[in-house]
Amino acid sequence: MDNSVLIKLFVEEKGREEVKEIIDLVSEGEMELFCPEFLLVELINVLKSVKKLTGEKIKEILSELLTKGITIEPFDYNSWPDLLDLMEKYDLTAYDALYLWLAKEERCKLLTADKQLLKIKKYCVSLEDFDLVN
Repeated sequence: MDNSVLIKLFVEEKGREEVKEIIDLVSEGEMELFCPEFLLVELINVLKSVKKLTGEKIKEILSELLTKGITIEPFDYNSWPDLLDLMEKYDLTAYDALYLWLAKEERCKLLTADKQLLKIKKYCVSLEDFDLVN
């Protein structure tokens, strides 16, 4: 899951209930969810700079989020050539390629709302097309 989907958990927008349901399933141990550790930095940035939340509110949000059973994965710095390959192959920023790299590493789909990433059907899925049952 990337920030374009996770942010829906904290703002009133389409898809919020679905994201809540996914996080609940993860919290209950019924589903695994992998995110690169960079997601936390990206989330802090959006909550502070775009959504204009206070530092205290952001601390509450992150503290709560980190109790939900999400697996936060560090970037394997030996994998930078793979990251660069993804950037070049799909014309991505390093940030977007990082999410794609993790999906490939974990052999799962990247849940995203990013239009450019959703063009990469082999590795990405939209919230609307995500199957909560399987």
